[in-house]
Order: sequence, then structure tokens, then C-alpha cells
Amino acid sequence: MSLARLTYVSDSNKLIEWSLVKEILEVAQPKNQRLGVSGILLSHGMNFLQRLEGEQQIIEELYQSILNDSRHTNLRLLEVTPISHRQFGQWSMQGFEFEQLSTDHQTHILDRYFYDKRAFYIPTDDQTCLNLIDDLKLS
Repeated sequence: MSLARLTYVSDSNKLIEWSLVKEILEVAQPKNQRLGVSGILLSHGMNFLQRLEGEQQIIEELYQSILNDSRHTNLRLLEVTPISHRQFGQWSMQGFEFEQLSTDHQTHILDRYFYDKRAFYIPTDDQTCLNLIDDLKLS
């Protein structure tokens, strides 16, 4: 089995409410557990940032199904990279919404990643996404 991680950013066709993310997680978590997939899903405003980890063929098939999901537009694949170990092995899929973070954690994220402190936008370059995901994992 060849482990890999896949990271993408997408736009939503409508404002993402936490109830939508919870619906996605309720379907994804048992499916991912059955498939041996782990990962994280971040949503904010009109954007998703997701990292999937697992057997490369399986996560690529999951990404294909995401490409066909009408809730996503402008999908941008940031990486598909072989890995030796999982970063999120304990999570079949963990969801985060920026507004759900504590005020201190929001301030930390804004200070570390964003020049405009009034607005949070999901970054698109992979290293910044990885760093952001690492910071979210600490929450």
C-alpha cells in the first residue's frame, strides 16, 4: 500500500454554513473510516480546504467524486504527495470552521497568516496550507 496525501482548495456555490459541514462530515467520517482515509476539512465563507490521507488510489478516487460534487466549484489541486506516515491518522475526517475557533485561536491564525486582520481567507499555496492545518491540529 502506498500512502499519500492530497490537498485541494475549492469555492462553494453558496455561503458555507456549519450545518452543511456537519452534514458532509456525517457522511464522510464512516466512509473514510471504512476506506482507511484520514484528514481534515476547513471551511470559511465560500471556501473549502481539505487534506486527505490514505492509499493513493483511494484518495484520488475520492477526489474524483469531489470534482463531481455540485457544492464545489473552481477546485484547485495543490498536491498529491507520497507520505511515510499520516499527520491526521486519528481523524477519519475532522472539520473546522474558522468562527468555531476560540477568539484567541482566531487571533493567532489571523496574526500568523493574514495581512488583512479583518478578514480570513483560505490560502492557496501548499506550504501555507500545511502550516495552517498544523495550527488547526493544535486546537
